[in-house]
Amino acid sequence: MAGSQLKYAETLLTTFGGDDGPLRALESAALISIQHSNGRPSTIKPGKPVYRAACELLLADAPFRAAIEYRTAVAGIASANAAVASAQAELIELSKLFTGDQGRWAFGGGSRVPKEVETRVGQLLANMRAGEEKAEKLGQEKDRLLKILQERQ
Repeated sequence: MAGSQLKYAETLLTTFGGDDGPLRALESAALISIQHSNGRPSTIKPGKPVYRAACELLLADAPFRAAIEYRTAVAGIASANAAVASAQAELIELSKLFTGDQGRWAFGGGSRVPKEVETRVGQLLANMRAGEEKAEKLGQEKDRLLKILQERQ
């Protein structure tokens, strides 16, 4: 929480998987305040000054902060791995559209791959690459955070 605030969209997607229900509940309980810019949620701040002070104290506690970031990294890795697995499964399904040793297209047209399938395969491969890169980056971050946690026990 740089300056005791978070980016709304980033927090919504990475921490709450796109479900704004928990954020709305926290806002209703006055634990947080959601600031709007141009009519849409922009930032999340502590709801009251006393909460802001508490957040700043918690964030200054390196082991606590590392523990929270560690959990976020673990969840991000799981999400990235799920995206890779989903892309792999779809690629397998697409491969079933080809039959025989010569890889003939199941719907006629010889062995020529339709442009739509070729495009989708490219998208899936790009999604897999992005997911693998994200998981690797988060894995490195997780290892760094684990060292902090182990040093501070």
